[in-house]
Amino acid sequence: MKKSIIIFGLDNLGRHLAQTFSEHGNDVLAIDIEETKINEYANATFDAHLGDATMKEFVEELGVNEVDLCFVTLGDRFKESLECVDLLKSLDAKKIIARAHDDSHAKFLCMAGADKVVYAEKELAESMAVAYSANNVFEYISLSNDYGIYDVAIPDSWVGKTIAEIDVRRKYEINIIGFKREQIFIPVSNPNHVFIAEEQLTIVAEFSNVSKIIK
Repeated sequence: MKKSIIIFGLDNLGRHLAQTFSEHGNDVLAIDIEETKINEYANATFDAHLGDATMKEFVEELGVNEVDLCFVTLGDRFKESLECVDLLKSLDAKKIIARAHDDSHAKFLCMAGADKVVYAEKELAESMAVAYSANNVFEYISLSNDYGIYDVAIPDSWVGKTIAEIDVRRKYEINIIGFKREQIFIPVSNPNHVFIAEEQLTIVAEFSNVSKIIK
């Protein structure tokens, strides 16, 4: 499902996120205060606009309360990152994800209102785009260009049926490696296991096949 995303700051992480989210079919708007960066992405697959992420009037006009995801990736500008997160929170942004350099920064960003804090850059861009682009993907670990490990919601049509009845491997070309119940991983060992709605499914598959079972 296509999502609306605003990325405040075109540092390395912001740039990779904008490109990767856009490649996954999402509506992406990137904001940066440096005109040279905006000009650099004039022909990119995402929209890039000049603006100050700490100015209330400007940010409010973006309608952040109606956007699915807001990323704060302002690089070394920690003070501005805090101000931006605080501003987004005050404007009722749905989900705020901010970049931190260390645990101390992460603590203050969370106190300011960030829902999630991340540290790494390019290596996380793909996994974040996959996890946050799909409503029912909770975690993602890349194994190669094609394959990954995914934690996904149990499809409604599977609830009350067994692994054997669904014939998951043949029909969907995905491999079940286990389940999560209350964040506890349980390896799969019985094809007669009955799916329940409260579980998360841990699978190995290509994303093109995962997309067959998520909404």
